[in-house]
Amino acid sequence: MKLGLHGQLFLVSFALIVAAGAASAYYLEGELRHWLDDRMERELFNHARSSIAALKISAVTQSKTDFHVLAVELARHTDERVTLFANDGTLLGDSMLSLDALRATPKQSDLAEIQEALRGGVGISRRRSDVLGTRSLYVALPFQNSRVQGILRVGTPLEVVDHAVNRMQFVVLMVGVVGLVFVMMVSFLASHLVSRRLRSLVTRAQNVMDGPGLRP
Repeated sequence: MKLGLHGQLFLVSFALIVAAGAASAYYLEGELRHWLDDRMERELFNHARSSIAALKISAVTQSKTDFHVLAVELARHTDERVTLFANDGTLLGDSMLSLDALRATPKQSDLAEIQEALRGGVGISRRRSDVLGTRSLYVALPFQNSRVQGILRVGTPLEVVDHAVNRMQFVVLMVGVVGLVFVMMVSFLASHLVSRRLRSLVTRAQNVMDGPGLRP
């Protein structure tokens, strides 16, 4: 069925509105994900620095039990995972592991964040955690106290970012639907008025052309 001028104007307006809304939603999602990821990275870095300050004044011995207790204590008031490594990758303490699991864990010197911390002082990595079972963000910093040198790492699941982005998508979708309905109504009315105006102009032009002075 062939659309009239009114229908064509409405479809063009609708297509432009949908395209603009989709582009805006895509841009906002990317910006929100980037902002949340950067914020989490800064928070982990600050937590790691605070934990290292506590390590420097602690009287911890070189036993894994003491290191493990310290890792658990450092993570007690946050939702983050705190892990302590020796420079060779030996696991000294982990707030998410039991002491038996800690002792059975092999060296992890090949982890990207550990290697970066040893080379440049700060190690940052985003990867899937075998312990947590989710994609996680890690920030690692070197530490030294009176007895040992090593690496302190703080980690948190990135599903927090995904959850926040999903909530944003839902809100944007609801707002978009309401806005789209409103804009469709306005667009429908505007296209109707424009098409009626154009038809009136065409009719007047035809009347002028058919007038007595213009007849052959």
